[in-house]
Amino acid sequence: VLSTPQDEREVTIAPKILKQDLKARLTSAKILFDQIRALSPMPCVRINVRYIGEKEQRQVKIYRVKLMPGRFGTPFTMEVDLKEGWTLFTQDGSAIALAEVQLEGKKRLPIKDFLRGISGSLELVL
Repeated sequence: VLSTPQDEREVTIAPKILKQDLKARLTSAKILFDQIRALSPMPCVRINVRYIGEKEQRQVKIYRVKLMPGRFGTPFTMEVDLKEGWTLFTQDGSAIALAEVQLEGKKRLPIKDFLRGISGSLELVL
């Protein structure tokens, strides 16, 4: 492996990560996938959900996801199934499967364990 010294004159400072940068960009599955990889494990991308029939929103941190090429659905919706897991559909209808999440106030869990522990149905809050 050959190392090359960096040119000190071309050094730049990365911009500060703001709270609005943590909100999931639901434009496309690829954009969301890249955002999650960039911000995981800290500070983490977040989405807001609520139990159907309740007003209170809960924040979910997303740690790991999987792209689902060829799978499409209704934009800005999600499917939750114990066998299939938790799938988000972005603005262009493309799909991304959540693999590891953390509900606010709870511990970080693989998606199967998370889904076994929730009571009721969740909906995405935009």
